[in-house]
Amino acid sequence: KEVSAKFDMQKQLAGLSPEPVRGFTIPFAMGGGTGSSFASAFMQYIKKDTKEHATIASFGLLPEFGWDPVILEASAINIVMNLEHQIKYSDCSILFSNKTLRHLAHKHEKRLEKMQSIIDDLPKEHEIGWKEYRGMNLIAANAIAMFIASFARETEWDMSNYRTWLATKRPRFAIPWVIPIIPEDRPWGSDLIPGGKANMMEAIVEHIHKREDAVLFDIDENDIRDKGGPKDSCCALVKVKGEFDVKEREILKNMIKDRFHIEESRMIFVKIPILESEQANVTILVNTKAIGPKILEIASEAEASWDAYKEEYGKWGLTTEEFKQSLMDVVHQFS
Repeated sequence: KEVSAKFDMQKQLAGLSPEPVRGFTIPFAMGGGTGSSFASAFMQYIKKDTKEHATIASFGLLPEFGWDPVILEASAINIVMNLEHQIKYSDCSILFSNKTLRHLAHKHEKRLEKMQSIIDDLPKEHEIGWKEYRGMNLIAANAIAMFIASFARETEWDMSNYRTWLATKRPRFAIPWVIPIIPEDRPWGSDLIPGGKANMMEAIVEHIHKREDAVLFDIDENDIRDKGGPKDSCCALVKVKGEFDVKEREILKNMIKDRFHIEESRMIFVKIPILESEQANVTILVNTKAIGPKILEIASEAEASWDAYKEEYGKWGLTTEEFKQSLMDVVHQFS
């Protein structure tokens, strides 16, 4: 049966809230067809085709070639176009890597099995292909939840601040450093950390000592330290009990400087309210030039593959000139 009804995107957005929607967080897998194409089109639509002055935070998930069901050459082209749309339309761009998430999910498999996931509610016939991503999704969701929890005021105001804090000229993309990697798998309480300090800065220090932290991007921490630029910066989202005064700030500053070459003047700290029953959590969004080589490698693959795929992409309206311009923008952004 022919579908004749036109989808009214503007009406759908208006129905979300009695007030204009001022901000969107858009998590999506990069490199594929459906998810990444829709996310790119949606970001463009919000910024160009509506009267709303909404801000956008994008959470782009890079695939693991040879593991995720994507073709290297076509995926590289898609990633370049995804990155171009984030450069143009996203106010705060954050990147994850499936390779790192898979490694961490395997390492913490037993703990993740005890946590609830939306995937657990899928019908059995839909579990195929999703179950293996269950733990990976939970780890990424923890970082995204911390980002959303940082919105103390109107979303538009908060996202504008992220644009200021993180959107330096290049690379303008942040990667998350999470402490701890996943929430505790048992009820929060005084038995988690000796002395009942599970929601205090002492718990964060303990997680660091136990190496229960991770950068959720496929890059060696030594590369961030050695190949980062003088303008590397970070925004630390801090959910700990207490005032987060000079002492706590110094602890966190020293932890950051011990791991990365980021000057104190380029560190921003955002205190997030915490309930008595919650555990301490810190997510640090690191904006570093060191991720450039990873992205440029993908861009190089896309450039080499374009001639073989340009006819197929041309059917969907993407010209060689448009692709080349996007490629140049991405290379400039990450060089």
